[in-house]
Amino acid sequence: MWGISATTEHPKEAMILLNEMYTNPELSNVPYTAQSWIWPGAFSTPVWEPYPEDYWKQIEDFNNTALRSKALGFVPDTSAITNEITACTNVVAKYNASLMTGAVDMDENLPKFQEELRAAGIDKIIETKQSQYEEWLANK
Repeated sequence: MWGISATTEHPKEAMILLNEMYTNPELSNVPYTAQSWIWPGAFSTPVWEPYPEDYWKQIEDFNNTALRSKALGFVPDTSAITNEITACTNVVAKYNASLMTGAVDMDENLPKFQEELRAAGIDKIIETKQSQYEEWLANK
């Protein structure tokens, strides 16, 4: 969530600030939000009521014991399916807002959306990524 824009005029200074936000408890103590967990260095901030005193320890334990996807670290090579990805992205852009908000008849438009995705190459995308994933998993 926190990063440095590729277009920033002062990347070194931005990195210095981010480092301070992650490591300096004075900067990471954000008293004006109940969402202190969203800020860098949150574990060094005081626990707010009504949370228990060991709240950050509970969060840390949860994070350390969370299930990790078997696909963690997998990055597909999409060079062979660039045209299909572009075509499917265009189909999604065409239908997404109206389908997600329920602004159209789902029974009529969802099948159209699915058919246009198939025509744009969604099956090739899925097949390509699936085979790469299986190969990656076998060699992991």
